[in-house]
Amino acid sequence: MQNTKDFINNVVTTDIKPNQKHWIVDKQRFNFVVDNMSEEEWQAEHLTVYTLQKVKKEIDLHGYDLKLSVEEMANSLVVDICFRPKEEELTLPQLVGKLKVWAEERGLLTANPEVQFTKIYEELGETATAMNKNWHDELIDSIGDLQVTIIIFAHQMNIDLLREIDNAKLVKDKPSNSKHEAFTKIGIELGKVAEYAFDGLYKPVEYHLAKAFLKVQHFSLRCNLDATDCLNKAYNTIANRGGKTINGTFVKEEDLR
Repeated sequence: MQNTKDFINNVVTTDIKPNQKHWIVDKQRFNFVVDNMSEEEWQAEHLTVYTLQKVKKEIDLHGYDLKLSVEEMANSLVVDICFRPKEEELTLPQLVGKLKVWAEERGLLTANPEVQFTKIYEELGETATAMNKNWHDELIDSIGDLQVTIIIFAHQMNIDLLREIDNAKLVKDKPSNSKHEAFTKIGIELGKVAEYAFDGLYKPVEYHLAKAFLKVQHFSLRCNLDATDCLNKAYNTIANRGGKTINGTFVKEEDLR
């Protein structure tokens, strides 16, 4: 038990960053929890501690729930601890570059952007479903996939998305009051992208696509998630995925039947 505690304290990163594996929000609260756990419970491969405001806490140990009444932790952020060192994460510019290579290798850069745009809406729908059903893992996946589809669309349209994002940040928007409002604003921006694209007005397309991407980031924050973390997870999932591009859509190898 002590060896496990020492491993976490010495190897796992302790910066403050909620809702992400390998991170400990508050070491004092963390130690309070582990000191109240038995030797048997520490033998689990990994531990996830959720501390939610003004409710009792749950420790999920691979299906075993230990109920703790730890009122001292009532105002903590979510803590997610994993017994493995934190994997290196890519920055947004790195991910945008790697996704261009990924799409080019699969023939997506020369595919029909209209088809790709429908993929954006497909992922937007999956994001809505995950949000409304409170599916945490699915929400992470869908936010990551939504960003992937936007980035590939930008590459297809020869849009320098990173530059346009920097420009779009200069226009300050009123923050959303809820995750549902933040989600709706993504759809509003994507609607403007479609409208201007069909009218052949590509400069507004660049701007509103960048705004849509920023709205995804803001929506993620409203869901207590980090958009770039979600994008990293999505890229790691598809990085080595085999498949074939058919009629402008990439079809996974397992679906080619």
